[in-house]
Amino acid sequence: MLDFNTMIQLNNGVKIPILGLGTWPLRKRKVYQAVRWALEAGYRHIDTAKVYNNEKEIGRAIKDSKISREDIFITSKVNNQDQGYYKTLLAYEKSLKRLKSILFRFKLDSLAFNKS
Repeated sequence: MLDFNTMIQLNNGVKIPILGLGTWPLRKRKVYQAVRWALEAGYRHIDTAKVYNNEKEIGRAIKDSKISREDIFITSKVNNQDQGYYKTLLAYEKSLKRLKSILFRFKLDSLAFNKS
């Protein structure tokens, strides 16, 4: 049965909740409240992207939830202009700052990136 505890194993061995809250096109107070409600309901996987322009509010909602950051997965996407190894690393760092997150689940340099 599918529920909030159902996990899927990624190719690198990390297990991630299969159910996640998508945050497009939510902004400001709406995304903050949606993330808070989702976390209260049991979600532990939140999806965002720089282009959604809501990472700061998601970070604040996670912090305010008092749920351990180690228990929450955040997935994001890289914009086209941020493609390439070094640009992707920089975009990743900027997203972490907006999210006020310091947790790394895996090292990016262990992934197959074209270093151009």
